[in-house]
Amino acid sequence: METNAKDEAVSAVHLWYETLGDGSDQEHLKEFGIVGGGQGPLVHAYEQLAAPLRKQMNREEFLAHFRGLARMRLLEAYAVNANMREDSVQVFVEEERTMVIEGIPAMAWFEGMLTLSRTPEGWRISSLENVKPEDLIDALDDRTPSRGDPVQAARAALQCGSKDDCTVMRKAAAQNGAERLSKVTVETPRGIQTVWLVHLHDGEWKAIDTEVEAGATSK
Repeated sequence: METNAKDEAVSAVHLWYETLGDGSDQEHLKEFGIVGGGQGPLVHAYEQLAAPLRKQMNREEFLAHFRGLARMRLLEAYAVNANMREDSVQVFVEEERTMVIEGIPAMAWFEGMLTLSRTPEGWRISSLENVKPEDLIDALDDRTPSRGDPVQAARAALQCGSKDDCTVMRKAAAQNGAERLSKVTVETPRGIQTVWLVHLHDGEWKAIDTEVEAGATSK
């Protein structure tokens, strides 16, 4: 897929979150006063979804998906090559939500892949199902130090058993200068592979995409 198409898909994601951002589930926030822009932005965001998704999820189900929401903020969004087609692209997103959970105000973070489809109206979100709450408790496990190291996270993603199995060749920030995106190139028994990683809000590095270097010779 051409780079500008991926950029267009990411831009569409940013625009959708701008529409959604000030939306709030006022019905379940009454005890906190008037919060955000009410359901209006949520309804507009629903109307901007791809038609097949709106057939699968009606407006009431979409609003229930954001029950208790007071504010939404997009932290990062990157297109990946996984499952890429001319008419479909996946975009990794990380969200920060201010919401009420069982009557208690809280901050919650979600991450995962949105699927976007090319439509006559432009790129539209056609799947939300893979965006899930982040596992903050698991991130506290200090027995997995690789979480805070992009090189170790890349090696884990490639299932490198030891340093002898894989040799790190390059580590670099993304060419666009994004501070939360990095890539690590590793020579493995299966060939030279580059792992793209994102830096989540809790400090964890998460692999979101892997590319095999064309014409590379394996060990």
